[in-house]
Amino acid sequence: MGGIHTFHQLCMSLCALVGIGGAGYAVATTSFDFHANALQSSIVQILLLGGLFALSFLLFLATALGAALPVRWFGMMGSFTGSGIYAIYLGLLVSHHVDNIVGTTGTFMCIAVGIASALYGLAWREKDSSGYSAFV
Repeated sequence: MGGIHTFHQLCMSLCALVGIGGAGYAVATTSFDFHANALQSSIVQILLLGGLFALSFLLFLATALGAALPVRWFGMMGSFTGSGIYAIYLGLLVSHHVDNIVGTTGTFMCIAVGIASALYGLAWREKDSSGYSAFV
């Protein structure tokens, strides 16, 4: 694999790092209130940030390290169109949780990569791949 596949893999790895960084930043800067009135809200916020971290980490494992299990669990990661939709979803999650200039920049990057990847996959009707090769 080379060319557009390697560029796509690099962009998806960067989207995964944006998601991991966004989740970490949101956990570090959010004040969680564990009093009786706000307990439910805090628990939901922690679960959502954990989900963002988990989805981003699975994408990072698949794209940067070449792990096969995340692609098997989320088959959509194996094609340009599916991974583009996945990147758009990560961008929307980052935009919801990180509301500063870094979050906005990361959101636009993930959504732009996702749209470009999905359009490329739709235009060239690329078949699903079994996974990514490791960068490391």
